[in-house]
Amino acid sequence: MMIISFFSIVFAIFLLTVVSFIMPIVRKKTLDSHQFSLTPLLLILFLSIIRVFFPIEFPFSKVINIWHIYPSIISFFYFPLFTIKSFEITILTAVLSIWIIVAISKIVVKFIKYRNFNHSLRLLSTCNDKKIHAMFSLITNNTQKKYVIIQNELITSPAITGFFSPTILLPNIDFTDDELQGILIHEWNHFKYRHTLIKLLFQVIQDIFWWNPALKILNTEVNHMLEMSADKQVCKVLSHKKRSYYLSAIVKVLEKNKFNPPNYMVASLVEESSSERMHQRFQMIIENRYGKRYFKDFFLLIFIFIMFTMSYYALPQAAALPTADDLGAMDYIPSDAYIIKEKEIYKIYGPNHQLISESPIIVDGMSNLKIYNSEEDVK
Repeated sequence: MMIISFFSIVFAIFLLTVVSFIMPIVRKKTLDSHQFSLTPLLLILFLSIIRVFFPIEFPFSKVINIWHIYPSIISFFYFPLFTIKSFEITILTAVLSIWIIVAISKIVVKFIKYRNFNHSLRLLSTCNDKKIHAMFSLITNNTQKKYVIIQNELITSPAITGFFSPTILLPNIDFTDDELQGILIHEWNHFKYRHTLIKLLFQVIQDIFWWNPALKILNTEVNHMLEMSADKQVCKVLSHKKRSYYLSAIVKVLEKNKFNPPNYMVASLVEESSSERMHQRFQMIIENRYGKRYFKDFFLLIFIFIMFTMSYYALPQAAALPTADDLGAMDYIPSDAYIIKEKEIYKIYGPNHQLISESPIIVDGMSNLKIYNSEEDVK
């Protein structure tokens, strides 16, 4: 039977935290060793999210008991703070209440800001430049009939927003035709692969686990991966010479706006405040590292899936020896009672074959009882 327990949830959050901290390290190390590949990193990100939202204990899951922690956890979280009309408020109740209230508040605020942002876009005049529209139609092969292009001085970086029909945002920067082509390819692929939806999803996840600083690191990595994913599609289409024009467009945006804070409402051409991450984007494009790695990636993806499955196999869980209250009234066990050992559990039965209690160990009051391996042995 599949179950979800307190410790399975804690373990899933722990795994997500570990992945969040090691992701930047893995990305840098693989780039330095010229073994960088985008697909495995994206897969790790999404499997980590699946793992945290499905913290299930399967029948094959093996529990690894960590002794002597459980009593401390229970005594802390169940410590009573105060009582409201016979309802006892414990530390656990207070912590969960604060967690939920803050998470819901953050998510609601995000969606209100997103709604206001879309409303403000409708107040801006649209771009009527036929050359830009013709170029975008050519890039999309005329598959996207409904779209809006806005060019305004308030826009700091080329970007795209929208889930069903795109709105392309362009700053008032004098781009050449070749530069503009790379920009529109980049932004179109953000929309094509629903990067704005992915960004919003990870932002909601960060808001849910607002107390965990690792999620902010993970969100930053997600934004970087999505930018590199769009860069990869640009490199597939453009020649080596035209890629240099694409990079010059990024430089123009950086020169005009030294800092572009990440925005979960759009997928931008430039939203990197880290010189290291921007350097990686340039290096991947200049050195053409977005080549085909099907054979190497295949085995790496298999390994990632195996590790993902193994994360469900072993489940660390706090454990402690049972107290007298946990085991029941052991002093009153009849002398003709008996024990049946099932795996690691000792089940105590009375003379009428009724179950009296269970225990993971032999305690006082049980040492003189006969131990059997099954009901058939009793007969």
